[in-house]
Amino acid sequence: MSQNEIISLAALLFSSSITASSLVACKSSEATTTAPTTSSAPTPVAPQANAPVLATKPAAAPHDVADFDLSSADPSWKGWVAQGVKDAKVMQDGYKGARLAANGPNILEQTPGGDQGFDVSFEWGKGDLKSLKKNILLGDKNSNGQVKNVFTKEEPGAIEWTTEVGTSKAYNFEMHMKVAGKDVTCKNNYMIGAGNEAQRARFIETCKSLHKKS
Repeated sequence: MSQNEIISLAALLFSSSITASSLVACKSSEATTTAPTTSSAPTPVAPQANAPVLATKPAAAPHDVADFDLSSADPSWKGWVAQGVKDAKVMQDGYKGARLAANGPNILEQTPGGDQGFDVSFEWGKGDLKSLKKNILLGDKNSNGQVKNVFTKEEPGAIEWTTEVGTSKAYNFEMHMKVAGKDVTCKNNYMIGAGNEAQRARFIETCKSLHKKS
């Protein structure tokens, strides 16, 4: 599959995910239309014993992290370590690449601007950022207006951008690094994206945590 096709597929999958989320939201709205309305100045009331609990599930702890040995992804990563969320798994990514990924919230749990799944990958060498940008913009064109990508940072060795589908937005990046004398490219999964700017920043910190054990 060509890089152009991958970018277009990413746009399609992201759009489909948003559509599914919207349908769930609509059903939820229909189910609550008969609930009693509250006044503009409600008085405090004691919680009912059978009242639904909507916010007791704690958000994913973004700083609950652990070190991961990347050697299981490929022998070329022997001795290399990166930091990711504790439930992440190490996987092979492409040709000799290493990926750290963990499941994110399902469709019912997703909220606008909330965190998405943790998914960061490393590859040897310097990725072609110019070609990447060109193909992302081509994906915009091929989406017939359904997807909008906006580049928020462009500098030698790093680009950041947002991907908008309807009212939803994902945050992405790709960057070059020099670690222990080696050129490495680090990026997040464009098909998922970070759910907000803070999560993208944490993904970048995962990139920067890469090191080789002495």
